Amino acid sequence: MESIIDLDRKISRAIEQGRGIRLSDEELDALVSTGAIEQLKAAAIKALAELSARRQQQRAEIRQLQQDGKQAEAARQALERVQEMLPKRRIPRAKLGSR
Repeated sequence: MESIIDLDRKISRAIEQGRGIRLSDEELDALVSTGAIEQLKAAAIKALAELSARRQQQRAEIRQLQQDGKQAEAARQALERVQEMLPKRRIPRAKLGSR
């Protein structure tokens, strides 16, 4: 039980400081034992379903624009969709601080 309290402190401190953490195998086991991993998986399933629904809606909107003869607008929306899918460039914190 004490390991869960310590893990909570570690995670809370990392959240407050906006920093990442590394988990030992014991800490990961503690997360699993609390059901946190199942909660994470459930949240991921929900997020994926919402993402899928949004993509389906975007495709339908683009198809409708094409059918309405609005090719330029359809192309612009399709380009925005592709740009959203591309990975974002990550700037290391060290470089952010020097700006």
